[in-house]
Amino acid sequence: MNPLDAPALANPYPWYARLRQQGDLLYHQASRHWVASTARAVTTLLNHPGCRVRPLDSPVPLALGEGPAATLFSRLMRMNEGNAHRCPRQMLAAPIQRCTAADVSEETHRVATQLMTESQPLDVNHIMFQIPVTVVARLLGIRPDEARLLPRLTADFSAGFSAEVGEVETLHRAHLAAEELLQRFEHHLSSPYGPAAYIQPATNAEFGPDNRTRTAANLAGLLVQTFEATTGLVGNTLITLASRPALMQRVVQRHVTLSEVIAEVVRHDPPIQLTRRYMAEDSDVLGQQLPANASIILLLASANRDSQANEEGERFILERPSRRCFSFGAGSHHCPGETLATTIAGTTVQLLLQSGQVTPAQLRWHYKPSPNARIPVFEHRNQTEAT
Repeated sequence: MNPLDAPALANPYPWYARLRQQGDLLYHQASRHWVASTARAVTTLLNHPGCRVRPLDSPVPLALGEGPAATLFSRLMRMNEGNAHRCPRQMLAAPIQRCTAADVSEETHRVATQLMTESQPLDVNHIMFQIPVTVVARLLGIRPDEARLLPRLTADFSAGFSAEVGEVETLHRAHLAAEELLQRFEHHLSSPYGPAAYIQPATNAEFGPDNRTRTAANLAGLLVQTFEATTGLVGNTLITLASRPALMQRVVQRHVTLSEVIAEVVRHDPPIQLTRRYMAEDSDVLGQQLPANASIILLLASANRDSQANEEGERFILERPSRRCFSFGAGSHHCPGETLATTIAGTTVQLLLQSGQVTPAQLRWHYKPSPNARIPVFEHRNQTEAT
């Protein structure tokens, strides 16, 4: 099986477990990727100085060509190393981390309440895909009417990441979305911040005259990361509750909090299942000789369940005392938005349950095709229909 197909499987975890039994690093002949499935291998590679987030000869996916989507992609800190990574991270990481959980929860409550009022009968998929990006846009100080346009643009742009050459319509939408995202954020950055801007990018003169454009690109990149990770986390939390009636009952009775549930969901069934790295030079990694530009798939979801990282890793244990989780990465590319994502997801799930229109036990789902994210798409009956 191609490792990039695993996130969309109904249950990829037995396959991950079999990979771990075969060793730290394996070469997958059909896809021409090295695969890291153990906690030891994933830890080593996430912190390896010779690993890069893009191939040396392909800083931008070939399919994106030279249009606006390629330009935006090339400026994303998450797709760069060195100064092009460090400077935008300095601009965004601290402001994101200063945004408190209370601020995030309050804004999520405001956005979700409005969307759920408008979405009648309530559409779980619409809510799940709209809320995360809209909330982050509002935290950045984007006006409500503009913020509500950004989930669609973000979805169109992010679809271009994994598009193949020849997928004309997908790539066309990605370029249009990238152009509009850049324009909107450059305009936003040229305007005074209002009182609603909880996340304000820090000034960094190291980029010189290109500073605003790079900052605008990375604000769009923040929306992409939010769209994938937080949307999937909302869905996977609902599935966890649907699959565990006793846990659902404990949540209803307030014996456990959704924050506690989500902390284990992020480990046990994470929205981002894998990430990729590329060797900058020939290297010996855990006894394997990896050539320069070797493509490596780091199975974060598999490492989360490795017994060497988490005792009884295959079990969902709410009160896990020493949880190790690779879902938000590690090292220089560790995601700074963990609290942002978990708080938005927890508040969203809470409001969905409180609406009386979402009963997890009645949910039916499949997974959205994606090369790295595990995002469910629901078909459900609301309580009125069920009775």
